[in-house]
Amino acid sequence: MKLVLFFIALFNMSLYSQSYESNINDDYLNSGIVDYYINLGTNKLSWNRAETTLKLKLGDILRIHNKDLIDHQLHTNGKPCPHGARIKPGDFFDCVVTKTYNEKNDGPIYDHLYGRNARFYLQVD
Repeated sequence: MKLVLFFIALFNMSLYSQSYESNINDDYLNSGIVDYYINLGTNKLSWNRAETTLKLKLGDILRIHNKDLIDHQLHTNGKPCPHGARIKPGDFFDCVVTKTYNEKNDGPIYDHLYGRNARFYLQVD
């Protein structure tokens, strides 16, 4: 009986460990999914700053989580992924990176609902 309880505990620890690791930035785990969080209080402002440009590579999946209290929506001109769907609070949107993107050549990316003052700085090489 003690041996069975030991294996159950070991199995549960393994599950807990795996779920904990899934909360770590997936770029670190090299899985190809890069989590990005629109923080609470972002409102109609930029999602990040030019100094904190998010760098991605072709094939990545940019998973945009909305931790804010209002809807957000990724606006792209087809680069690095298609235009995004509305992201409700608590939901996420997956941007599958299929094209290179450089703001200078391809124009800005921003929150479709709030316009060009609500920028999202990223780069894909």
